[in-house]
Amino acid sequence: MATLGAQSSVHSHTMIENEYLRWFIGLVVVAIVAGWIVSYLWYAFLCWLVKIECKVSLWPKRPLDETGHLTGVVERVFFAVAIGTDMSGTAIAMIGWITVKNIILWPGFTRNGPSAQGTVSLLSSMGSMLIAIVAGEICRGKLL
Repeated sequence: MATLGAQSSVHSHTMIENEYLRWFIGLVVVAIVAGWIVSYLWYAFLCWLVKIECKVSLWPKRPLDETGHLTGVVERVFFAVAIGTDMSGTAIAMIGWITVKNIILWPGFTRNGPSAQGTVSLLSSMGSMLIAIVAGEICRGKLL
């Protein structure tokens, strides 16, 4: 019986380490690092596809010169945590966030109809949310 207790204690300690590792991989590796690179590549591809100039560079000279990078990191981490902790209503919150963000950033959606840059922004936001979903599922242990 004592052996079973010792094995259980060792197993639970291992699970905590694995949980920390999953959260680190989900938040830092996927949501922040890979999210930054993949989101930019998705954005650049969309710009190329609709034949507009990329207005955001991959590596800004100063982090706050282009707030899209900062916004993307924060939104991916926020929603990855929401998914990782299994919060209800996360999908609705994601849709609401994309809507509000794009109405604020691209007033052309409401005034003159959609613009090519606004469409790229909308699709880029959806790509960022997809990365947040993957990161959150890694944190939950559903992936990895």
